[in-house]
Amino acid sequence: MRRLALKTGGRPRSLDDLQILQSLADKSGGALLKGRGAFILSGCQVSGLTIAPGIVYIDDTVIEFQGAAVLSFPAYFKAALIEDTELTYEDGNSRPTQTLSTIEIVYDVPSGVGSIPFTTGGGRTYFDAISDSVVLTRGSQVIGGLKSFSEKIVSAGISLVDEIAAIKMPGWVKTDRIADSAVTTSKIADAAVSASKLADGSVGNTKIATNAITDLKIASLAVTSAKLANLSVSTDKIANGSVTAAKLGSDVNLLFGGNETTYTRSVNWYDYVQSPSRTYGYVSYNFSKASKLRPYIKFSFYMMHDGGASESVDCSLERSTSPSFSSRNEVVWRRFRLDGGSWQYCSLEAVDPITASGTYYYRVTCTNSTSQNYFSNSYEATLFSVPAP
Repeated sequence: MRRLALKTGGRPRSLDDLQILQSLADKSGGALLKGRGAFILSGCQVSGLTIAPGIVYIDDTVIEFQGAAVLSFPAYFKAALIEDTELTYEDGNSRPTQTLSTIEIVYDVPSGVGSIPFTTGGGRTYFDAISDSVVLTRGSQVIGGLKSFSEKIVSAGISLVDEIAAIKMPGWVKTDRIADSAVTTSKIADAAVSASKLADGSVGNTKIATNAITDLKIASLAVTSAKLANLSVSTDKIANGSVTAAKLGSDVNLLFGGNETTYTRSVNWYDYVQSPSRTYGYVSYNFSKASKLRPYIKFSFYMMHDGGASESVDCSLERSTSPSFSSRNEVVWRRFRLDGGSWQYCSLEAVDPITASGTYYYRVTCTNSTSQNYFSNSYEATLFSVPAP
């Protein structure tokens, strides 16, 4: 970089000397600011349609802005050069003796020159220009890449390094560190809690507060068979009445439970009727869990032969979608042999192979047209869901 050599003895002066002085100032400032585009050094705050005075850097030049009102946003600052202050030179001609760097405000993006765009939120600042290469101590900033610090970072009196180290220590996550209702469904990504993320035995009795897992904490249909490992929940781990149908997905197998209904039509099993035929039922069943489940039905009653030689009575367990049984299907059929004059316990049971959800009606019909047999008026019908065969 060229500088003036100042010697005694009457040094001559020239325009080159002034050019050297001016270049020194321009190059010194430009070396600190160059290569980051155009930006605001200070001032130039936006209020309404007014931009306050300030200092900007455009096209390698530091320019003072006097402040102005704009017509609309976005608006753009670009550099303009004015030669002024005309004086008479020694050759007798009048020429400019100074150049003024100023700002021109335009409303279309300038082409081929540097510019600063302004919106209602302001323009690009020096901190915006350097944010991709330095870590700022004020304002908001997005930091890309890996940054290494030789000293601890302290915020509001808390060492972030120490705090992160504490979080990683066993036992850091405790009840008093989790705000009430902080852990919600939206905070846990789908499939985030997987078997690989939980160490064997990690969720122990001591880790769960007493009465913490209640009916209200489990969303309806949240527990499906796919979420439970084989034999993972044993019967002694489930309180009576705690697992309701609403909490189970349609693919959960219930063994001897759920939707169970028992009908008893008389308190006296020996109250009977003599007839060549008898119909027991109907009983209805709202079957809503068709996936991997089937209805189990059992009818129980008593019969007695009217005397004499033994004979057979044919009984059929029937299903219909209408209580009138105008259209019906036979679920199971059985022939009972009646001997002598003693009462005989009889039952028909079956797992119905239906797969469609809906309301179904079941009854038992018994027939022997050749004799007047005795049938108990009372019967018992039991229905519930079992795993599909």
